[in-house]
Amino acid sequence: MGMDPNNVFDLLNPVLRQAIRRLGYEKPTRIQRRAIPILLRTKKHSIVIAPTGSGKTEAVLFPVISRILDSGVRGLQILYITPLRALNRDLRNRLEKLFQSVGFSLGVLHGDTPQSSRRRIAGSPPTMIITTPETLQYIMVNKDLRQHLASIGYVVVDEVHELMGSERGAELISALERLKRYSPRFMRIGLSGTIGNPGDAALFLAGSLSSVEIIIDSSSKPC
Repeated sequence: MGMDPNNVFDLLNPVLRQAIRRLGYEKPTRIQRRAIPILLRTKKHSIVIAPTGSGKTEAVLFPVISRILDSGVRGLQILYITPLRALNRDLRNRLEKLFQSVGFSLGVLHGDTPQSSRRRIAGSPPTMIITTPETLQYIMVNKDLRQHLASIGYVVVDEVHELMGSERGAELISALERLKRYSPRFMRIGLSGTIGNPGDAALFLAGSLSSVEIIIDSSSKPC
């Protein structure tokens, strides 16, 4: 049988395909059908714009996980940055089984993280760290954590629409520029709710429209 052109899950690494099937992901959502083929091949920074509940987190993480599996690299690969600590915990609970199913791990690091957990992450870094803009600054000045930054291939910034035009957003972009000292070739991937001018989100994320793939759920309407 040939590949179903609407089931972009068939494009993913077979280990991941089996995992998402076991976890009950049966059919890709609209934004997943649009984003997965692009994010599997692009070398550009990217911004994915879709409404809440559209599956855009998986639209980004499925192809990123697939690329990491294909590459065979290990160590800390992804920084996932969100503006809210509560969202960090929700993401961990939602994604932990997915990561474990493909032999990966994830950890949460923010201001409330106990010292014991910080030491564990520094001693044996997970595949993905979920963190906040402020804690990214801490990671870069902590020598035990900083040594693992060279392996990072992807930085995912969630809730881009909440960070644009804010002081926190400006500080985050400044921190990402400094991060290039340790990992010069990481890909920036933003997730945003629907906004009136997607180009603004692309400029915020990468500073140039020409260096960004803008991936939009065509059914969404701007806020």
